[in-house]
Amino acid sequence: MSDRDPTPELLLEALGAPPGQRALVYGGGLALAGGLAARWPGQLLLADTSSARLAQALAAAGPRAAAAGVALPPESYGQFDLAVLAAPQSRALARRWLVEALAALRVGGALYLGGPNDLGIRSQIDDAAALFGGAAPLLARRRARVARAVRPATPPAPPGWAAEPGVALASWASFPAALPAMGGAVALASLPGVFSYDHADPATQLLLAHVGDPRGLRALDLGCGCGIIGVALGLGGAAQVDMLDESLYAVAAAQRNAAALGLAQARAQAADVRAPTLRGPYDLIATNPPFHQGKDVRYDVAHGFIAYASELLAPGGRFLLVANSFLRYESVLRAQFAQVEKLAATPSFTLWQAQGALAK
Repeated sequence: MSDRDPTPELLLEALGAPPGQRALVYGGGLALAGGLAARWPGQLLLADTSSARLAQALAAAGPRAAAAGVALPPESYGQFDLAVLAAPQSRALARRWLVEALAALRVGGALYLGGPNDLGIRSQIDDAAALFGGAAPLLARRRARVARAVRPATPPAPPGWAAEPGVALASWASFPAALPAMGGAVALASLPGVFSYDHADPATQLLLAHVGDPRGLRALDLGCGCGIIGVALGLGGAAQVDMLDESLYAVAAAQRNAAALGLAQARAQAADVRAPTLRGPYDLIATNPPFHQGKDVRYDVAHGFIAYASELLAPGGRFLLVANSFLRYESVLRAQFAQVEKLAATPSFTLWQAQGALAK
């Protein structure tokens, strides 16, 4: 959510000074959490996919705030007076949060939902109305809108999507992934809001088809998502696998998949590009870096990954980066590595291999 997004301000305006003791806040970052803490006398439970946004929100909200995990424990159902949801880009994630908010609110508790028009807030308000039995519009300006829904004593029959894996209460999505070491498909768990949460991304599949033999290697999966690359390397015999992602939901999925497949040498952690506890240097670093923020193409994360990989790569090690072919990373790679080659390509994707980090 960018600094220009009016959602936190509009949500706070619509809320006024609501009474109650416990509030559940989805997304919105420090602006929403800090503003709500200033007018809310009770406890705040903050949920977000982004580790950086959540840390900022917790700092802004102060000691009365705590972090929620990827799913609320059943004992907290029906215990919240208020839920505030800043619409995420992913409709599936919004639906997951809406289903959880319905369960979390006491009868008569209110949900305030807001977001920009160009991120699909109208559809998300429709979804809230289907779950709660109605949603009243409150504000609509600055290309955004806010609506309110009240938790009824008897909610209507839920729409079909509310039972979908990953959307249903405390559930996980899963999809089959063809991993070279297994000679077939493996079911991997994931969550809405994680990149390619319901299918194996074809760019990642291209990387895995050319990753080589990882046996005995120390490997790092940068921007791991649900951990498909890290898991494949672990199953292929890598001696050590670290997986890094800024998304808390991605890290939870990667941890779940590594544990389910018995990969004791693999671990995942949340960090925004850099993590001080990584166990480098690495013989192999692989990434399929993100390049979207909303509708905008962004290069900063991939550029950060490239620079970080040059610092962490062991002598003789390999750095693999796969990306959409229209993204121009070759010059950035050549500024950091002595050897850069196009390892494989399709009409849509290019896989780069880099070796020999240049002295800084």
